[in-house]
Amino acid sequence: MSSMSEPVPLLLDDPLVDLDDLRIDNFLDLLLDLVHERNLQILLFTKDEATRRWFERSCDHDPSCRITHLQPIAGRVPVGVPPRVQKAARSAEQPRPQMNGGSGL
Repeated sequence: MSSMSEPVPLLLDDPLVDLDDLRIDNFLDLLLDLVHERNLQILLFTKDEATRRWFERSCDHDPSCRITHLQPIAGRVPVGVPPRVQKAARSAEQPRPQMNGGSGL
């Protein structure tokens, strides 16, 4: 747990999925303000293109902002994905990353 003086990271999983581009920009501007004003760490996971574009624009000149692109694990498809999409995902298999000696990622 965190002490009172140390903020807990904020984890967000596709929180903007139902917003239009203007609201996405406004919300992400607010999050970036929180990062600077309150020394917050925010981890935002998304597959939304508008969100990705905002981060690419904003992180270009902000050292406190970092983008990490995650790749799907070959052969693994989320539950509920239509069979046609499952087949396409499995046909584009890529080698899995290997961890050497427990060094982590």
